Amino acid sequence: MTWNLIQKAQRLVASETNLFPPTRGGDVLFALCYPNTYFVGMSNLGLHAIYGYLNRKPGIVCERAFLPDPDDLDEVRKKSGSLFSLESQRPLQEFDIVGLSISYELDFVNVLRILDMAGLPLRTAERDERHPLVIAGGAIGFLNPDPLSDFIDAFVVGEGEEAAVAVVETFREHRGRSRGELLEALARLPGVFVPSLYRQTYDERGRLLSFEPTGPASASVERLAVPKLDFVTHSAILTEHTEFRRSFLLEISRGCPYMCRFCVVGYVYTPNRWRDLELLWEAAQIGLKHTDRFGMLGAVVNVYPKMPELVRRLLSHGAKSIAFASMRADSLKDEIIEAIAASGQETLTLAPETGDEGLRFFINKRMKDDALVRALERGLKGGVRNFRLYFMAGVPKETEQNVDDSIRIIRDCLKLIRPAGAGLQVSMSQFVPKGGTPFQWYAPDRQSVIEGKMARVRAALGHEKGLDLHLESPRWCTIQALLARADRRIGPVLAEVVWNNTTTAWKRACAKHGLDLEDLMYRDRPVDEVQPWSVVQTPTLHARLVKEREQGESRMTALLAERATRHDQSLEAAAEADAAVANVR
Repeated sequence: MTWNLIQKAQRLVASETNLFPPTRGGDVLFALCYPNTYFVGMSNLGLHAIYGYLNRKPGIVCERAFLPDPDDLDEVRKKSGSLFSLESQRPLQEFDIVGLSISYELDFVNVLRILDMAGLPLRTAERDERHPLVIAGGAIGFLNPDPLSDFIDAFVVGEGEEAAVAVVETFREHRGRSRGELLEALARLPGVFVPSLYRQTYDERGRLLSFEPTGPASASVERLAVPKLDFVTHSAILTEHTEFRRSFLLEISRGCPYMCRFCVVGYVYTPNRWRDLELLWEAAQIGLKHTDRFGMLGAVVNVYPKMPELVRRLLSHGAKSIAFASMRADSLKDEIIEAIAASGQETLTLAPETGDEGLRFFINKRMKDDALVRALERGLKGGVRNFRLYFMAGVPKETEQNVDDSIRIIRDCLKLIRPAGAGLQVSMSQFVPKGGTPFQWYAPDRQSVIEGKMARVRAALGHEKGLDLHLESPRWCTIQALLARADRRIGPVLAEVVWNNTTTAWKRACAKHGLDLEDLMYRDRPVDEVQPWSVVQTPTLHARLVKEREQGESRMTALLAERATRHDQSLEAAAEADAAVANVR
């Protein structure tokens, strides 16, 4: 490894403010890796949470590692085993445990890149007692970890603070024993999924028939959840080199009370839990010693009953900037708007998802158009000068008319805020079915269909003044949708595209390894079909998701019937009017 890269790592560490300096010395070396760049990884509060938690435990030395920046990637690839930790520049292959925090399907390739650059065999079957234990956690453990089964020794499924320590303790107890004994011991821990201890069978079409445990593994892995948030998750390190630029991030809640049917937060992070105000304030005072910038994280932070009081305290004690995650337009308090304006952020983020109220209610985003309009009006009145709206294309049951509805409501928002000199940023992503949600059984739109919808939006809105339009790439959303519902047969494809990560290479590799993309991606799946994520979905959760899906279908059926009735009534009224005119004549 060149001295240049070592110096770069040393400068990064020197520029950080570590709020919990790690303990010195320990018998277990833990490399906490994020499968993306430093800038992206250090924006992830989950990484901060595990890093701070492990480093406060005696005997554990936890250091971070990231995917090298694009300019450095080729240099690190030149020498196998050259990827090192940030803090001590120790090669990853010298650690006892390599832990990966994985949030996003498109980072799966980066997981393999990290293992390859670390000089580790990619596949768990090729690793032995000489190699670090490779574990993974993060959101993917909740959703569908199976595509990475060939490469990860064990997954932590759920909220992983305490589980990570349990993994370390189990490693200690089995140090010196065979790798097989260690993996079997890990499989006995609550919330731990060891893929090599499960056997899958398929029918002649390549669809899963069974997902059966072997040895000590359980038929389903119970998701870990902290029953009471009597601790605070917040930034462990402040740095300029991240999206939030030396902001002290506070996790206000876990879960979500609104249960949108496409969203994982309301279903896999259950139950919804708010943190105590005084606990949050105690943590905020740590941040105030180092920065005047704060970020409030949670699914619906503006709904937190104590948020106005927390904001008042922060502003009165010197906070200059308070950023909020996406908010509910129908639950927006004036105090939050005032806080946005007073802190200099001046940006209000809302997520209507679609311009059609009926489709919005089908996905359980129970918000009327006038709630969005009122939120914008109140934002303008309170001093907000920038608005950000999130939309989705390809939601189940969506029609071309619904796309036009989204175009219409975006134009309405522009007409409302443009005279005040405010700006509008609109981001439109593609619906991707996620395991653990009631929409996990629906197929995504085909790439060509999504491209048509995006083109329709771009043609209608691309030249609107005051509008900053961001449309997600349908090509890469298609790959994400593939990985979201794939099983471990996708492993050879991942290994093949690891250093040739283009959408064309993906399609070639899938064809080479006999994967039927038509069947994998573009069909609705029966609720009783065995899914790749079945092992991390308990029977109770499965039954709940089935019920929610049925309720959504019933809602849409009733909506379509109501609209058909209104349409027939309109036609009848028009015919009567024509007849009346004819009689007069």
